Amino acid sequence: MEEINEQILSAFGLKLKSFRKSKYMYICRTDKGTRVLRSVSVSEDKINTIHTIKEHLFRKGFSNLARYCLCEQGTPFFDSPDGTIYVMTEHLPYPEIDITDRNDIRKTVRTIAYFHKLSCFSDIDDSLYESESLTEELERKAKRLKTLKKFASNQKHLSDFDVSFIKSFDTYYSDAVDSLSVIYSSSPDDIAKKAREMKMICHNELKEDNILKAPEKLFITNFDRISFENSILDLSQFILRYIRKHGDNYLSAGEILDIYNSVNQLTENDINILYALLKFPSRYINICENYYTKKRTWTPSGVTSRFTQLIEMKKHLDEYISQIRIKK
Repeated sequence: MEEINEQILSAFGLKLKSFRKSKYMYICRTDKGTRVLRSVSVSEDKINTIHTIKEHLFRKGFSNLARYCLCEQGTPFFDSPDGTIYVMTEHLPYPEIDITDRNDIRKTVRTIAYFHKLSCFSDIDDSLYESESLTEELERKAKRLKTLKKFASNQKHLSDFDVSFIKSFDTYYSDAVDSLSVIYSSSPDDIAKKAREMKMICHNELKEDNILKAPEKLFITNFDRISFENSILDLSQFILRYIRKHGDNYLSAGEILDIYNSVNQLTENDINILYALLKFPSRYINICENYYTKKRTWTPSGVTSRFTQLIEMKKHLDEYISQIRIKK
């Protein structure tokens, strides 16, 4: 790996002094400072798109990210002889945020709002936006949930997971129907239309691992899963993770929305969509699908544990979401 590192560093116009492995990346000390090198599984086109987005954000004043270093050929990646694609970024030697710290979450929500506000820009092709509408996606998931229920009910011998799923199905399917009802009444066609017109993007991985805490500001990292969709999806995913990962003493939904709105104002329709996304049982469906698409000769303990935790926190999640006032 040291020889390959030297070859790659040379392609970036750098000389390697030393390196160490950290998770999925290499921290490289070079003649021009410390850099982060890692292999990626995304295409060259996707890397170019991410680079374009990062540079746009940086020009607009969003310096809360690690920019790509360019190869001597001018590309933001190096395609090695063995076909592995590498990217290099500035090194950010900071810890991840503490998702249980109220001040960290306040700063995070403000940074996310700033990120969303500045990420909208004109020179993105409409064809890059998701072809499946949000309504279609949620309808498909709700239909899949009914299929899983039918499959579980037809088993000759029910496992503990089967029993728990069947007992909880009506409640979660009702949530799916209620969520779709809110979306239907919220001009669903406008969701995708607004994303296209404003050229919105979603990071899709706004979790504590990818949000680093520097002395003066937070940094958002790992843009590999970025997509062109309504940024409300990002906000909903972050809130759901916050509720799931935090022990107690939460920031209220109202406070989170007040912080976000102070930077990037949400419309009434946005609030309705956010409420629907928080209420829709996506995680429940994903866990069930994960279980029933695997060989059922044994129950993966991780799946069962996640399912049990999800059921146990349902009441709290419902109470939290109920703080969001929607227009019916």
